[in-house]
Amino acid sequence: MCLVVCVEPRLLMWHVHTNSSFTLSPCSILDLDPEKSLKSQTESSADDGPPLKDDPKYIKYFKMMKMGLPKEAAKHAMTRDGLDPDILDMDPERSLKSQTESSEKEDTGPPLKDDPKYVKYFKMMKMGLPKEAAKHAMVRDGLDPNILDMDPEKSITSQESEDTGPPLKEDPKYAKYFKMLKMVSFSF
Repeated sequence: MCLVVCVEPRLLMWHVHTNSSFTLSPCSILDLDPEKSLKSQTESSADDGPPLKDDPKYIKYFKMMKMGLPKEAAKHAMTRDGLDPDILDMDPERSLKSQTESSEKEDTGPPLKDDPKYVKYFKMMKMGLPKEAAKHAMVRDGLDPNILDMDPEKSITSQESEDTGPPLKEDPKYAKYFKMLKMVSFSF
């Protein structure tokens, strides 16, 4: 028995290897946001339908892209056929129903771009200031800069998800792996 360590930092996996047979698989937990809980990042609503890529209505367009056709050409074909081309921007591994239900949260507040708390930062970007500079101003003012990555046409309440568990980096089951990532630094 020997211990094999994957050198790729994002695929940090410890494998116990016996009889010279092992498989290297990516550790998807390490690709998640360590500041959010596992439940909030992996929770999915009832997924009744087939994955988008296998949905009979859309399979043709995902196959076009798989064969090397540019996404814009596949979107044009969807528009020509009377379908919503934004479907191709969704996760092909999840059903359409599961992806559209989650975005139908109650939108009670003003759009982010009109929210008095954030209006000045969106105005900065509208005036030509880079997004990173506006984010820096938000940090300086004690606000979450990730707000600028959200849809400015929707309210903040409709875009925030409830995060009920501990942050992934503090979850007793996974904390040790995030500590390993911190400790391991490869310089090539």
